[in-house]
Amino acid sequence: MKRRTNGFVTRFRQIGTGLAGVVLVSALAAACSSSSSSTSSSSSTATAGSGGGGGTSVLFDQPFYQKGKVPASISTYFGGTPHRAVPDISMAGDPNTGFLVGQTQVFPEGTHYDEYRIGGTSLSSPLLAGVIAVADQKAHRSLGFVNPLYYKLLGTSAVKDIVAPTSPVLQVRTNFVNSVDASDGRAYLLQTIDTQTSTIHSKKGYDDETGVGSPGSRFFQAIH
Repeated sequence: MKRRTNGFVTRFRQIGTGLAGVVLVSALAAACSSSSSSTSSSSSTATAGSGGGGGTSVLFDQPFYQKGKVPASISTYFGGTPHRAVPDISMAGDPNTGFLVGQTQVFPEGTHYDEYRIGGTSLSSPLLAGVIAVADQKAHRSLGFVNPLYYKLLGTSAVKDIVAPTSPVLQVRTNFVNSVDASDGRAYLLQTIDTQTSTIHSKKGYDDETGVGSPGSRFFQAIH
């Protein structure tokens, strides 16, 4: 079967929201911009790829809210009639700029409280849930099924379109060698953000790497 994904082929229902993670990039102290979270990592011993993913369903037909919004090159990728594409929207998901999580964990020396950084959809999902909770409060009602709203806002200042950087963006990730503490040293990975070498790409408008984009400066103003 012909497949085109960055890690998976989605089989996502129409009633769910597909969420992608993006990387916050600060260029020369300018305002933060965003790019997709597809990265390529290299060290002295290995090169690896990671990041967000998306694609076209092989099972579910295109939902009404994606009609006229998702390019045919994506929705009909497998041929025939248009099918469901994900993600729908994106939020920050880079563990390098993620948030700190504290919990009681099991370690070699015992069980105790500790803190660690988190990213991926474990970060972007609660962030989006928080945004929608605030939007619910502003609207004085439950927004309910919000997918149609995301696509209605596509192309407006209520959502920030995520596009590929004009030149490679680099960052260094630091990890504990033993994944617990620095007693065995640290490992450093040089990561290239949004390499555009995968089969899905962040482009102007809807794309299957970042969806319609991320909530923008006027997202809450657009909620009624």
